Amino acid sequence: MIRYRQPGFSARPALDETESLQTDTMRFFAVICMCLMIIFSLVKSMPVTQQAPPPQINTQEIVRDKITHLEQRVQEVGKALAAMEQALEKARNEHQQVKKLHTNFIEQITVLQKKRDKILTQLETTKQAYTEKRQALGFIADEIHRVKRGIQRLESKAEDLKQNIAADVSVKPVPGKTKSEANIAMKEEKTGFSLGFSSDDALFSTLKTEDQVTLYMRIKDRFWQLKTASSPWAFVPVSFSGRIYYMDRQTVPDTVIQASAKAVSVPETNEILFGVSLSQQITRQISALMKGNKGGNIIIQSNGRVDFEN
Repeated sequence: MIRYRQPGFSARPALDETESLQTDTMRFFAVICMCLMIIFSLVKSMPVTQQAPPPQINTQEIVRDKITHLEQRVQEVGKALAAMEQALEKARNEHQQVKKLHTNFIEQITVLQKKRDKILTQLETTKQAYTEKRQALGFIADEIHRVKRGIQRLESKAEDLKQNIAADVSVKPVPGKTKSEANIAMKEEKTGFSLGFSSDDALFSTLKTEDQVTLYMRIKDRFWQLKTASSPWAFVPVSFSGRIYYMDRQTVPDTVIQASAKAVSVPETNEILFGVSLSQQITRQISALMKGNKGGNIIIQSNGRVDFEN
């Protein structure tokens, strides 16, 4: 019987592949079995070692130690809490004291502020009154100075009249006096004190010496102080309320007059007054020399020494 086979188609290759896969699987299992057998034989040949029994732990002693430690810890914590409570109470008391002190301090500050305001008000009132009195005293001093100038002019005129009369009238001789009687008469006639410097150099020397003599220029109620530190000397405006000794215009040095002309310009030169303020040392010397004398010339030397001449 002749069978016809279609070209390009055959069932044999699919069967061969299945058989080959089955063979490979059986080989794989055989290899695994061989490996397991070798492992089992190795395990059986190994010596069996007996494990040492685990150490026994005394749990009761450990628990007892832990309890003792915890009790000690509790006691320590309790002491710490007690100390903290005491510190907290102390801090609370100190806070209350500080709070009281702060309240008292605020009250004292309030009282002091009120007193300060009251004192400032009184000071302002006193300052205003002092300014008014000072202005009034300035006016009075100006008036006194004008009166003195008028008296000086009258005395000058009286002296001129006396000299004219003496020239026209013959003088009759009078009974002579002894020398002692003449000296007594001179002392009785000479009353009052005049204050001056031995020379212009003495004035300049005391001006240069610190805190001995200070020279002022005055116009009404305004004052200028002569500063000798600069060159040339210059008058500087200042406020002055102390005691001043006025100088005769004719005794004022030209250097001072020139310095005053640079400082101010006054139409009437008679409005300018010059005077000096003296240190306590010089004032004490003058007071000591005036005791027991009715009059004389008080002369200040260049070194600050004060001399007295009858």
